[in-house]
Amino acid sequence: MNILMKQLKIYLPLALIIWSAVFGGQLLAQTQAFTLEQAIQYAKDHSTAMQMANLDVLDANEQITAYKAIGIPKLSGSVNYQYYINIPTQILPDFLGPAVDGRLLTYNLISSNEVLPGSDAGFPAQFGRNNNINAGLNLDMLLVDGSYFLGLKAARLARELAVRQQNVSIRDLENNVTTAYLAVMSAAKNETILLNNIASLEQTYHETRITYENGFIEKMDVDRIQLTLENLKRNLDNVKRYIELSKNLLKFQMAYPLDQEITLSDAFDDLVDAAKATPEWAALSIDYNLRPEYRVLETAHTLAEMDVKRQQLGYYPSLRGFGAAAASLQRNNLFDGQEAGWFPSTYVGVTLNVPIFDGFDRKAKINQAKIALQRNQLQTDFFKQSVSLEVSNARTQYANAHESLEASERNLDLANRILETAKTKFKEGVGTSLEVIQAEREYYEAQANVMNAEYDLVIAKKDWQKALGIN
Repeated sequence: MNILMKQLKIYLPLALIIWSAVFGGQLLAQTQAFTLEQAIQYAKDHSTAMQMANLDVLDANEQITAYKAIGIPKLSGSVNYQYYINIPTQILPDFLGPAVDGRLLTYNLISSNEVLPGSDAGFPAQFGRNNNINAGLNLDMLLVDGSYFLGLKAARLARELAVRQQNVSIRDLENNVTTAYLAVMSAAKNETILLNNIASLEQTYHETRITYENGFIEKMDVDRIQLTLENLKRNLDNVKRYIELSKNLLKFQMAYPLDQEITLSDAFDDLVDAAKATPEWAALSIDYNLRPEYRVLETAHTLAEMDVKRQQLGYYPSLRGFGAAAASLQRNNLFDGQEAGWFPSTYVGVTLNVPIFDGFDRKAKINQAKIALQRNQLQTDFFKQSVSLEVSNARTQYANAHESLEASERNLDLANRILETAKTKFKEGVGTSLEVIQAEREYYEAQANVMNAEYDLVIAKKDWQKALGIN
């Protein structure tokens, strides 16, 4: 027995350590608590939308590199080997026969009757060797092209556009995660309120049942309270299911695994208290530059202006330079050093491209670019009007939500006093259970109104911030 106890003292702590390392880590990995800021950061790190936006920025960087390559000299090399099984044959005119006969006739070596008539058939001749090798380097480079440098600026600006679009994605992601997070917190608080109401009503039901058993009230009074209690429990089940749905939506917005549990560590009441206080930015005027969408439109407008200029520069000439260095080897026996060696060939040159007439293609492209510029200007003007309306409506919504919450809180206090009075009268035998049930319903309705008003206030403040472009 003593030996067993000693072994337990030795191995039990070790077993606990191993169990904690293996299973404790799994439990920790399956359940994770998030504040609102942590949830937003997790979404930024894992969401598909952000990964797509990041890839767009990387793609814009590569587009700049690709466009720079247009102005960088291009050097290419090639080696070509050909083996002629049968060397090509060409038919040459018979220029030898008449020349020889003419010389012989000049020196009276033959008579004019012996001169052979010319032949139109000619004679076959082969040029070249069986083995042919050609090796060379080719250089091509852009010397003058006005549209290139403007296009390079546009490529850099396109990267800036991708970054600004990424900021829009970040803002939308923050808004979606915040809304989903608040929905879970609001539902969780509603669950707590329902649990407290059920506990309080169960106590009332227990006391009422005792009173009924003592013969002081009717069975109907007990049944009414029991019916209200069952309705509360059914509402609690609905709220629990809604919490699960809201959590799944939050997980989806965060790109968090749906099969893992998640808990929220922020307090809803803290956010409500913060929303009640008038924000320091309440008196700020509209600054469109604070909205990431405006910066996207602004960058797109600059790009559209550049595109008009780029199309206009298409009327100007462009100049390219080129050069090549090559060598060729022709031998019947490729490895016979007695035959002729390599023959070099080198040249340089320039090409001047001068647009003369393109069938009005360039003119149409310039007009298209101008139309795109006008369209962008209209979009920018419309966005400014939309922001002005959005800010005005958000400010009004916040004021309405603030007043609605204050009124709901006053009504809740009043409903609570009415309920306490109805309970007191019922206990003293001067009131009915119907009055208690009616007062409880009004109290529960007042609680729900406060909950909705609190949620609306927090959302209204968030929408106001979003409209102003304030983080």
